[in-house]
Amino acid sequence: MKNTTLVFLALFSFLALVYFSGCENTVTEVTGDDDEYLKNTAITVLYDNSDDPDNIFANDITAFDNGGAVPDFDGAGAMTPGGYSSPIDSIIRHGRKLDINTLVTVATITNQGDSLKNINIKKTISGVYIIIGYVNGVLDSITKPITLEKERFAVFKRVAHTPNPRRNWRLFKISAVNGQTTAPQVGTDNILLNKIEIFRNGVLIETLLGPDFTQNIFSSRLFSGAGIMNFRHGDDVKIKVFLNSNQPEADLVAFHWGRRYPGFHRERLPMISETPNGSTWNRIFERTFHVGPAHRFGVFNGYISGTTFKSLFDTNTNIFSTTAAGAPYRMLP
Repeated sequence: MKNTTLVFLALFSFLALVYFSGCENTVTEVTGDDDEYLKNTAITVLYDNSDDPDNIFANDITAFDNGGAVPDFDGAGAMTPGGYSSPIDSIIRHGRKLDINTLVTVATITNQGDSLKNINIKKTISGVYIIIGYVNGVLDSITKPITLEKERFAVFKRVAHTPNPRRNWRLFKISAVNGQTTAPQVGTDNILLNKIEIFRNGVLIETLLGPDFTQNIFSSRLFSGAGIMNFRHGDDVKIKVFLNSNQPEADLVAFHWGRRYPGFHRERLPMISETPNGSTWNRIFERTFHVGPAHRFGVFNGYISGTTFKSLFDTNTNIFSTTAAGAPYRMLP
């Protein structure tokens, strides 16, 4: 299995203060209703301190945005149909460009007494998927309008009673993320991500169970929880993805991590196993990444996506289907 140096730059987003709890941000004075603060500020604002747990929410869209058509980070070159039928000869660049002006965030709060607030957070954003490649020998581009939906849960715990809501609540628990396209096709109608295994230096450190990945909960070390996955420069990180697909062509599975100047990051995982399951196929994808020295310290979001072959290799703009799952991690010094 080919190892790639993943100069990860922004990846899985999660946090807390010094291990999921690192250096705390200076608390900005905020007044008003606690619920309004949690729904409209805590889960949307990006703070300067990369260890601030609330940044998880602001980063969860940008970590999945390619900014347009880009090459895969591994430098593997153009993608070809690999023997499958396709009007596209090869793909040179491809990627999402999301329109932040279309972002709609719906947060629903349920109280557990006076000390805990459970928040269901659903984000919907529109954009386009751009494909640049050769079609019947001619360089061309295809633009497919898409709508992406992400959902996760969080629990905030009361730590004070003050007029400033930001002083009153800290992130207590947060879930992994469910993601999928809802247009032009619903992702889970075609691909179900069932399990993701994450290894650090050959040791299994996390198993994320699907297809509902929000059942995977991380507890802040600020409140004596186990925290999130930790990595350091020099670690080898293997990601193994188990999925079920109703598509006869092999799906395209990729790992996405956040922005780093001058670009974005996405890297494909090769398929290592395929087993028929009635009218569907069970498939396993795997790749090992090396954490390079350029990876910033802090907490980040990272995603696995499963996209149907025809989403990229069919010129029909009404065909595009992706299912995704995301989780947080922290880079330690």
